[in-house]
Amino acid sequence: KGVNTLSFNDKDVVSGKTYKYTVKAYDGTVAGAYLNSGVSIMYLATPSLFKAIEVENGVNITFKAVDGAQKYRIYRKAVGDKNWRALGEVTTNSYVDETIKENVTYIYTARAVNETTLSNYQKNPVNYRIGKKGNVSQNEQIVNSVLKDATSKK
Repeated sequence: KGVNTLSFNDKDVVSGKTYKYTVKAYDGTVAGAYLNSGVSIMYLATPSLFKAIEVENGVNITFKAVDGAQKYRIYRKAVGDKNWRALGEVTTNSYVDETIKENVTYIYTARAVNETTLSNYQKNPVNYRIGKKGNVSQNEQIVNSVLKDATSKK
């Protein structure tokens, strides 16, 4: 009488590889049919952001490239905002945000994209504070080398 909701989380996947899945229902010992063609999906890992450096025209956000990605969609939100705002797409592993405002702390994330798949958002995106002169400041998630890179441009 009851309906069971079942799910499967495949944790043994490689970015850029396509996987095929199908299901078969059982009622006790009686098995139903399953779709022979299955459903195919390419897994794309989530790009991790790891550096923000002030450049002449904004802040250059750099992230780790992902196997299988054709491009990357960059998102930003200010601290306290609920929704991500898409800034643009790039085919390389860096993006320059030219729309920064002074005294705002921004949170950036990137998603890998190919023809049929969009990766997840980064689980722990990094905050970057834009100071009065547009300088990127350090917070607890940015390693010391990022701060050195950002402040050496002054």
